[in-house]
Amino acid sequence: MDYEYTDHALDAALLESQQRLRQGEELPPSANDPFPIHLHYMLERLEAQKKTDIASWAPHGRAFLVHNRDLFVQQILPK
Repeated sequence: MDYEYTDHALDAALLESQQRLRQGEELPPSANDPFPIHLHYMLERLEAQKKTDIASWAPHGRAFLVHNRDLFVQQILPK
């Protein structure tokens, strides 16, 4: 089975989310935004808050890792 990887790193919505975070805006994605936008926002916010011990991007940037499941469930998922 052939599978072609699609890199979404340059999708407009992700770039806009990154720009807002760089400018210090805490505007979360809207309810209509797709899940990857919410995930990206969460991981970038964790990085900005120096909480990458809870969850972070994988070194290659194509996946994320949950490092502390208990803190992730208690602190991150409720938001």
